Amino acid sequence: TNTITTLNTNGDLILDPAGTGGILLQADTTVTGAFTIDQLVFDGNNISSNVTNADIEFTPTGTGRTVIKSGDLSLNSNNIVSGGIN
Repeated sequence: TNTITTLNTNGDLILDPAGTGGILLQADTTVTGAFTIDQLVFDGNNISSNVTNADIEFTPTGTGRTVIKSGDLSLNSNNIVSGGIN
């Protein structure tokens, strides 16, 4: 096992490539605990926003659709305003 660690207690580890370089994860990656990307927080089976009163949008490109596979869709205190559930 290879490990990258910080030496100071509670220290952040920042991976910051130069120019247009990115951070690439080449294999299946497991995250323990919450994982934040921009304004979305992934924690267990929850996806939430870390911005008060912000919407979470699922926006497919082109002719793509937002598909919810078999199972129940549960809405709590919300309405479907236009269209329907397919």
